[in-house]
Amino acid sequence: MKLKWRGSYYNLIGKWGRIVRSKGLDVGKVIKIRWFDGCLHFSVPQQDITVPPLQVIPAPTVHDQWPIRKVLTLSDVDTNHPFLPLARRSVEDHILVYWTPQQRELLRSEEQGNLNARDVDTGEIYVKKLRWRGNYYNLIGKWGKIIRSKRLGVGKEIKIRWPNGCLHFSVPYEQVIEPATIPMIQQHRQQQQQHQQHQQQQHHHHNQQQH
Repeated sequence: MKLKWRGSYYNLIGKWGRIVRSKGLDVGKVIKIRWFDGCLHFSVPQQDITVPPLQVIPAPTVHDQWPIRKVLTLSDVDTNHPFLPLARRSVEDHILVYWTPQQRELLRSEEQGNLNARDVDTGEIYVKKLRWRGNYYNLIGKWGKIIRSKRLGVGKEIKIRWPNGCLHFSVPYEQVIEPATIPMIQQHRQQQQQHQQHQQQQHHHHNQQQH
């Protein structure tokens, strides 16, 4: 087996899936480990489960439609830094929780996994990778293009969710006031022009009466 260091954890890698199947391991079973005579010894005694499996609790009716939110930093919007780091806990709580155990295991063993991402502001679909990096997961793939096309800048907030097996993200465009006021300005100018024309006509008519 291999021992791989991952921040706050060391991962024991190698034939673990086979061990899980062959020993019928399940939630709540205790694995005992010791280091004896230059070799790691482990044991999972065949015993009753000491901790009951977690019960599935229905999701609350009121919940945040966008559970992952991040205010973009200078490094996030740097096109030479083409990925978006997301906090490990938020990704695991709001994305990986919907993945199958096999998908999560593959992500951990290969340190990255593929996913589809949809820009809900434009409807565009991207193929991206989620790469595990200690306390962060990096979202990789066309991020530089997204920065440029959406004109992302420091302080803008990106919102992320995971509905129906696809990552959705949104950075709402800021509302621009000027275009909405242009018709009003034009209307005001037209009214001024009409008023001036009316005054000129009255003045001309008045002059004709004097003559």
